[in-house]
Amino acid sequence: MLLPQGLVILTDDHSLPDFAMRTPVTKLLALGLILLVLLSMLFSIRQVLEDRQSYRDAAVQRVVQGTAGPQSVIGPLLVQQCTQSWTERGADGSTSSMRKQLRSTLSPATLRINGAEVTVNQLQSGIFPVNTFTLKSRIEARFEANSLRPDAHLPKGGSMQCATPVLMLAVGDTRGIRHSTIQINGQTLEAAPGTTLSQAPQGIHTSLQPLVQGQDQLPEMQVHIDLELIGTSSLAIVPMGDDTQLQLASNWPHPGFGGAFLPATREVRDDGFVASWQVSHLATSAVADFHAGTPICHASTDLLPDSQTHATSAAEAATAVVDGVEIANDGPRKSCLDSFQVRFVNPVDPYTLADRASKYGLLFIVLTFVAVGMFEVLRQLRVHPVQYLLVGSALAVFFLLLTGLGEHYAFSLAYLVAATACVLLLGFYASHILHGWRRGVPFAIGIALLYGLLYLLLQLQDNALLAGSIALFVVLALVMVATRKVDWYALMTPGRKPQSDAAAAEPPPAPAD
Repeated sequence: MLLPQGLVILTDDHSLPDFAMRTPVTKLLALGLILLVLLSMLFSIRQVLEDRQSYRDAAVQRVVQGTAGPQSVIGPLLVQQCTQSWTERGADGSTSSMRKQLRSTLSPATLRINGAEVTVNQLQSGIFPVNTFTLKSRIEARFEANSLRPDAHLPKGGSMQCATPVLMLAVGDTRGIRHSTIQINGQTLEAAPGTTLSQAPQGIHTSLQPLVQGQDQLPEMQVHIDLELIGTSSLAIVPMGDDTQLQLASNWPHPGFGGAFLPATREVRDDGFVASWQVSHLATSAVADFHAGTPICHASTDLLPDSQTHATSAAEAATAVVDGVEIANDGPRKSCLDSFQVRFVNPVDPYTLADRASKYGLLFIVLTFVAVGMFEVLRQLRVHPVQYLLVGSALAVFFLLLTGLGEHYAFSLAYLVAATACVLLLGFYASHILHGWRRGVPFAIGIALLYGLLYLLLQLQDNALLAGSIALFVVLALVMVATRKVDWYALMTPGRKPQSDAAAAEPPPAPAD
């Protein structure tokens, strides 16, 4: 409309900010800023996951402190401590008394742990379940007739004094010993705490004085040890015999086998598992490594108390005679002792799965924004950046909801509830921002398919990359096919109407004469 002064008043009812938002470049910048905000939200959610995991670990530590930690069984072994004494004469004619500590050790010719039973129980520490177990086993070991007296070089004029030999059995945490009896050649001997060994001080031992009776030669011994042991999370048994066999049964249907040797046979059922191991001393250096101070390693090393970290310092080092061979404890030979190991794991860790799911969060948001943008382009709709922000926030909150529900319910149920809630919310909201249920329902179906794809990726851990790559290719192909006829130049130019392919191919009209 022209005024007398020649001014022109625009009759368009759109304000300048609204026009700016309709500018494609400006809107893209706004969406980029929104993605950064949502990315920070996802990062904060992952921080929450880490905090909840730390709370769970603290709950496990409380159970460990009140019961016992991951357990290990080492032995039995025959041990005798000896001291060499002699006199050395210096160049000036002076004399000095010298002493040398020796330790003679004999490992069993055969070691059998057959019929061992492990009963797993879950203790509740707050809202967190912790797997504890009770091991009931009968350890059978055969020692050949042997003289434990070290056959080491004795200086001229020297002497050797040896203590009474002992039979020792080391465990990871003595607080877990509930019952133990020791029989040697049918004779019951009294068990005493400790092992007399600095590299594995926790355990039990018994004096062989009734069998030795002042003689250096030990007879062939048949040893039977009944042991009831409780622990947390994992059990490890070190093969210390020339021939070691282990048969283990448990009521826990989700074992995690580890250590240096996998079971020779195993059967995992819904009501538990049965597994057996057999190894020769030719396949392991566990005996020598043990005397070198090598520690036993569990899968959850953060649960080990300080007292279970076995290391021999230079001050504690002594010469040892292992099966007649003199060795020096001057450092570990390996980082971990060879062992048979079983972890009693929970099949579904909600924090691990929620963390894996959150890694796909940004991809979820981008794909959803692409879907909304498709509706904008193909249906010529207008969706405000704030509406994009709300849609992305609902997608981000899903992962937080999944974590909270997963702490109280099975992961599959928690996932179903969280996904259903978000799909219903987004479908309801989309029907309004897209102006109709006919557009909101397909949008909700697409979101539901995305959640279904994510659940599939979580279950197919080994093939997640393949499945995810194929899904992304299919989505990209659908977008390319749906937008193949879109005039992007028209969309990037405000005020210009998109042209169809036919219209774009027609020549412009000739100017009138």
